[in-house]
Amino acid sequence: MLLLTLVFSLGEASSEEWRSYLNGRFGISVDVPAEFQAQEAPTNDDGRLFSSVTSGASLLVFGAYNVFDQSPAAYLSELVSSPDVFTSVEYQRQGRDWIVASGFLGDDIVYQKTVFSCGGEVLSTLILTYPKSDKTRMDPVVTRVSKSLKAGRGYGTPDGC
Repeated sequence: MLLLTLVFSLGEASSEEWRSYLNGRFGISVDVPAEFQAQEAPTNDDGRLFSSVTSGASLLVFGAYNVFDQSPAAYLSELVSSPDVFTSVEYQRQGRDWIVASGFLGDDIVYQKTVFSCGGEVLSTLILTYPKSDKTRMDPVVTRVSKSLKAGRGYGTPDGC
C-alpha cells in the first residue's frame, strides 16, 4: 500500500511541476514542464530551447518578425510542405491569427503552434518534438504548453507592436 501511495504521489507531483518561461526580447510566455532544462540562450535572445532530462523530447520557443508578411494560410502552407519540418503531416489548422500543425519527422512527432500578433508583424512559435513512443505521456504536455502560449508584442513599434 505504501508503494502504491508513493507511486501515485510521484506521478501526481510530476504532472504539477511546471514553470513559466518569458522571453525578454519578444515578450512570449509559455508553461514549461519542470523536467525540461533550458539550454543556453542565443545571442539575439529570440527564444529558448528546453530539453527533457528523461526522454528525447524538446521544446523550442521563439519569436520572429514576419519579414515576408505571410498570412497564416501562406505560412501554414509553406510549413507543412517543408521536408525539413515534416515527413508527413497528420493535422493542420489555422485561425485568423494562428496556425497549428502536427505530424512526423522520421521517428519523432512534431507539434508546432505559431501565433501572429501586432497585426501579423510578430510570430510567436513553439515547437515540441518527441519520440513516437512517448505519445501517450506527451499528449497532456502538448495540450498544456499549447494552451499556455501567449503571443509576444515585439519591440521598436508603437505601443510595443
